[in-house]
Amino acid sequence: MPLKKISNAWLFLIFICIGVVLGGALGSLFGNTPYLGFLTYGKQFGINPATPFVLDLQVLKLSVGFVLDISISSIIGVVIAIVVYKRFL
Repeated sequence: MPLKKISNAWLFLIFICIGVVLGGALGSLFGNTPYLGFLTYGKQFGINPATPFVLDLQVLKLSVGFVLDISISSIIGVVIAIVVYKRFL
């Protein structure tokens, strides 16, 4: 695989991550606005951090918990990130 294709794949992944973070942040920021409340609608998937998965090895205890919160604003952020990536690269 050529080096340019690998770096483009990483750049695309970075754009997607930035879109998710910015979309989620803007959704949280504008979610309390009367006409923009729909931006916070979404679904959570994952292991609840309040009751994490625990692996006890007697010497080492590992606890893992994560939540993937998908909202309308984060989806819009991903779509905008893809459009920006396709347009400028």
